[in-house]
Amino acid sequence: MLDSADRLRVDVSGHTIVVRGELDAATAGQLSAALEPPLLGAAVLLDLRGVTFIDSSGLAALLRAHQGATAS
Repeated sequence: MLDSADRLRVDVSGHTIVVRGELDAATAGQLSAALEPPLLGAAVLLDLRGVTFIDSSGLAALLRAHQGATAS
């Protein structure tokens, strides 16, 4: 079985975040960690075209990031 780092790749370049792979309960924390620093007071482009699977945990991570960005 692949570990979560092998199942999801998150590349951050400036304020662009490119996500590839599977976004689920095992990998949502990895995405959340990548989304926190760039969201502090700046617009962010989140490219999810490379996501091959997303479950409710992945959607929840995206929603929390959006709510955090909107609140700040």
